[in-house]
Amino acid sequence: MASNYRIKKIRLNTFDKPGRHLSGTYVARKLGISPQYYYEIERGEKNLSAEVALQLAEIFNVSTDYLLGKTKQNESVAETTSSYISKKEEEDIAVRIDEIKEDLKSLNNPFFLGEPMCEEAVESLIEAIEFSIRQTQRVNKKHNTKNKK
Repeated sequence: MASNYRIKKIRLNTFDKPGRHLSGTYVARKLGISPQYYYEIERGEKNLSAEVALQLAEIFNVSTDYLLGKTKQNESVAETTSSYISKKEEEDIAVRIDEIKEDLKSLNNPFFLGEPMCEEAVESLIEAIEFSIRQTQRVNKKHNTKNKK
């Protein structure tokens, strides 16, 4: 199975809410690339970089080997590497992100660098904060795991 087909299949079987799979536009935003570029990756028109493959594996919670078609077994990233976020940590992050969302929503006409923020900009900021929190958690956990050995 070509990796581009597998990427699309995984995306269509990954849900952000019950009954709603991840859109290509959503995944592209998470990756920091244009939706057009992402869909070109899914169609096999663009090559998948190692960095994007790692990010996709994190977004879809699968191993890069599974994502790239090297293995048939769908092992979650958390099952393959001890430095990834536990379910409890995921829940804690989700609670914190919800708090941040509520804080931003409670602001009347939020501003960023002196400019009013549109709803899309607020969502983009929340996604960036969420990614940063998750990445910081992973790096910290990996560092602490190494230091315990």
